Amino acid sequence: MPRSTIAIALILLATAGFAGIGVAADPATLYDLRSGYSPGDAQKVELLLEAKGDLLLREDHAIKKHTLAVGGRMAYEERLIDLGDDTLAGRKGLRNYSQAQATIEIDGHRMQPELTGERRLIGVERQLDGTLFYCPTTLLTRDDLDLLEVPGNSLMVEGLLPNGKVAIGDSWPVTEQVLAALLDLDAVSTHEVKGTLSKVEGTKAKVDIAGTVSGAVAGVATEVEVKAKAVFDLESARLTWVALLTKEKRSIGHVGPGLELTARLQMKVVPAEQPELLADEVLEQLPEAPAPELLQLEFRSDSGYAFAYDRRWHVISQSPESAIFRLVDRGDMVAQANVSLVTATADRPTSLESFRAQVEQSLGKSIEQIVEASEGKTSSELTINKVVAQGKVDGLAVEWHYYLVTGPNGRQVVFAFTMEADAVARLGELDAQMASSIEFAKQGEPTAADPSNAKARG
Repeated sequence: MPRSTIAIALILLATAGFAGIGVAADPATLYDLRSGYSPGDAQKVELLLEAKGDLLLREDHAIKKHTLAVGGRMAYEERLIDLGDDTLAGRKGLRNYSQAQATIEIDGHRMQPELTGERRLIGVERQLDGTLFYCPTTLLTRDDLDLLEVPGNSLMVEGLLPNGKVAIGDSWPVTEQVLAALLDLDAVSTHEVKGTLSKVEGTKAKVDIAGTVSGAVAGVATEVEVKAKAVFDLESARLTWVALLTKEKRSIGHVGPGLELTARLQMKVVPAEQPELLADEVLEQLPEAPAPELLQLEFRSDSGYAFAYDRRWHVISQSPESAIFRLVDRGDMVAQANVSLVTATADRPTSLESFRAQVEQSLGKSIEQIVEASEGKTSSELTINKVVAQGKVDGLAVEWHYYLVTGPNGRQVVFAFTMEADAVARLGELDAQMASSIEFAKQGEPTAADPSNAKARG
């Protein structure tokens, strides 16, 4: 699922709001709501989500609505590694998930993605162009990433707090950078979101946040109405509870449906001692920054093969025999990739000449010339044939990159990349990277690429 379904989806566990609160405070008193969450500190986070609405899809030259309902739970220990700057850029953390699962129903059809295995150890880093989630030991899948990319990120939520002391009734603006991080947006164009200290009783300060946000996700416009309540513990200088209500209207994009969705999210945070699985000894064994090859995603087919691909590729459709990907870069649709399983006899694999002829036949009158036809080997010593063709479609200059990878027992996979001629430079080596990383499972084995080969696949 694209992040537009789950990413609006998973969060936050309900908790009692202000149990045990004492006498109301003097409204003239100034309160310091700056967070005491510092590098090395840890916390336990429980999240709960409920979201309902519609997905909007273009079908038969019309826009049709499909009902969407999402429920999700997450629980994890989180350790702050780097505080970052005032815009949250550079903020880093490491999490160990004990639970991360969702139930997604579209027109009554249910899916239940879940984070499992060694992918429960997750690094989180806020960068200038978004929040990076990665596993420091293996590749994530797109479904894993969708589970992780949620609004209300616990590592970023304290950005809602003011930078100085405030009195009851005082308000402060929430920055664009904070809103982009919390709502999982690529960019915020305009907004009118403010925080207000509404009440202080005992050691509990209640903060209200409200406003509207105009932004973009993968180049697609979105409008979000935001209402949130938070409890800040003055004694520990930490946020301990957040409830977030969002109402979003998102346009249909290159790789995701439109949305009309209301999501209710709640988060409970408990400061904790340093968790054993996030102890100094564990961090010392991990690199300071993730290796580039571990930032790719892994695609696994039920037909017995797997490959790695850049995160800018998005799966549009998938069946046991084929899959369609689209490459979106800075909001622009750059290329499409069609991946298909074919079968040849084990003793007579398809030759380069035969593959070239098949490409020419497939493109028909659209083709003008073949500019490359070559044979090579992948990092796993599989034969890979490449054919590059140029031509025109409806008067538009187009380039096609075809790859044929031959695996054991005659199994073959064809990668067909299509793009406008002026987009070839933006594609770069992402096509070769995807095709050459393929691995075939042995007959009778489950489909999954060996995590120890992640670097080789890159």
